[in-house]
Amino acid sequence: MGSGILYLLDTGISLEVLGKGLALEIRYAEAFLVKEIKKETLLVSWNEGKDTFDIKLKTKNASLVAKKVTEYQGLAS
Repeated sequence: MGSGILYLLDTGISLEVLGKGLALEIRYAEAFLVKEIKKETLLVSWNEGKDTFDIKLKTKNASLVAKKVTEYQGLAS
């Protein structure tokens, strides 16, 4: 996908790819797994209908991002 910006919004997670615009938007209710798999790699898994999708995102402080998403998921539910 390339370089981009990961946004933690009040409704979910958005990924904007630089020069290409919004690439992905996942509501907190859809994301069933958000965890650090390496120091700078975040794994996000979600369902769409009967299908399951995963994406690995390189980000600084992946554990902090995963913690924040988990907190936001609790607030959104």
